[in-house]
Amino acid sequence: MSISIQAETRVLIAGSNQSAGRALFRATAGAVIPGSGRIIRPPSEDIRFLPQRPYLPRGSLRQILVDDEDEVPDERIFDLLRELGLEGVLGQVGGLDQEQDWGARISSREQQLLAFVRILLAAPRFVLLDRVGATLDSEQVQQILRMLSERSITCVNIGEPDARRNLYNAVLDCGEDGSWVWAPSGRETLR
Repeated sequence: MSISIQAETRVLIAGSNQSAGRALFRATAGAVIPGSGRIIRPPSEDIRFLPQRPYLPRGSLRQILVDDEDEVPDERIFDLLRELGLEGVLGQVGGLDQEQDWGARISSREQQLLAFVRILLAAPRFVLLDRVGATLDSEQVQQILRMLSERSITCVNIGEPDARRNLYNAVLDCGEDGSWVWAPSGRETLR
């Protein structure tokens, strides 16, 4: 298989062989996995990964959302939290600077959305998502894809077999027998 993913596109990796998509996610992230091949990816500063179960370390909301070297105005953080319906989390934890144990404090859905806020604040050129549809509903997935497109961030989503293919520019369909099909997808307008 040889595929080149163009900048500012949305690609879905789906099909009956879900383990192939997960292996591709891990290999692209740099994990050692069995097999052979070559993945050419953007430099580390230009790519982010959002696993199905994001890790949010103990710390303040500001610490989990903003890289140490970045200076992000509070209003920008508040705007993204509002846009993703996370104002309640902000109130629940007492603002941006109160240390929390995030795994015990908020739901998996909220953890996933906070990890997405971190990606938007970092503004990479590429993002790989691993089965975000398992935690988020289809409207939230559509909102995330729209927000990435508005910011010209290329997105590769390792999706569920029933993911809405028309939300993507192309689909890589991985079959159980190791076969694959790369096809353009009918594109729906993201609202």
